[in-house]
Amino acid sequence: MARPAESAGSNNAAAAAPQQQQTLQHQQLSREGLNSEGSVGSTASPSSGETERCASSPKTGKVKYRSISSSDVGDRGVAASDSGVDEEVLLIRPKLRGTIHLGLFLMAPVWVALLLSACKRLISVFAASISCLSFLTNFAASALLHSGSWGPQRRSLIVKLDHAGIFVVISSCTTPIPLLLFDFWPSVLLLAVQGLATLYGFWTIMFGDLSSGARLRRAYTYIGIGLLHAAFLKSYVSVLTAKEVALVISLAAFYIVGALVYGSRWPDPFPAFFGFHELFHLCCCISFCLTLWLNYEVITRAEAATAEAAAAAAAAAAAAAAAA
Repeated sequence: MARPAESAGSNNAAAAAPQQQQTLQHQQLSREGLNSEGSVGSTASPSSGETERCASSPKTGKVKYRSISSSDVGDRGVAASDSGVDEEVLLIRPKLRGTIHLGLFLMAPVWVALLLSACKRLISVFAASISCLSFLTNFAASALLHSGSWGPQRRSLIVKLDHAGIFVVISSCTTPIPLLLFDFWPSVLLLAVQGLATLYGFWTIMFGDLSSGARLRRAYTYIGIGLLHAAFLKSYVSVLTAKEVALVISLAAFYIVGALVYGSRWPDPFPAFFGFHELFHLCCCISFCLTLWLNYEVITRAEAATAEAAAAAAAAAAAAAAAA
């Protein structure tokens, strides 16, 4: 009499075996998927709004959406559930992915011309050009990464250029301040410190492990290098107006908030449209606008002071000549 039950149990076990094997495979994919950036996974990039289904937990009718970073596993991967209950997670590439930096790059002729229009001397043009080039390289790499579909080798290179470009921006975006306003030695020291920090960041990104995985460590490194400017706080306060100091604090705050959003992947407001990475880019965009405003103020004031000093010197020379 027990044989039918045993036979039914054997059939159930045989039917469950493929499902258990599939679950184990999905769990393995989850471990290999989002734990590193740009190092493993498919080379295909899903189109805007495309989703990747997470099967690390069985379908229960509960679905959680999460935007995926464009540098994660070639835009593909499996996300494990964060909650204590089984739920299905769909990874989504937001429709606005990459559009902010692409737009800023395409608008470069406008904001570059605006900043250069304030320059009257060669040193001002040089300082403004360094700042503009740092932003251009970062926007270009980001736009390429997020807007294109690349093979694994090219994608890995563009990811590294994108990450390295952030170090360049941190170190170079406010170059007009030390070059035009600081005394000689504080200017040399700040530029040397930031130059070494940029070299360190570029080396660890291009030839080290800072660009693969280590997302939080990379975010904290960005913040740490940015805070090196605080070591020169006395020099900043002594040469900047109250409005310019407020701009420096504001742009730094938005960069820090953006780095924390980038590192934690939170908040992820609208995964299908505007996710955590777009929020990070928005913070960077606001900081860029504040930096552009700050540099324009600094250059304009420095040029006015130089012109005033030259006029005073000419008047003094004319008075001396008349007295003679």
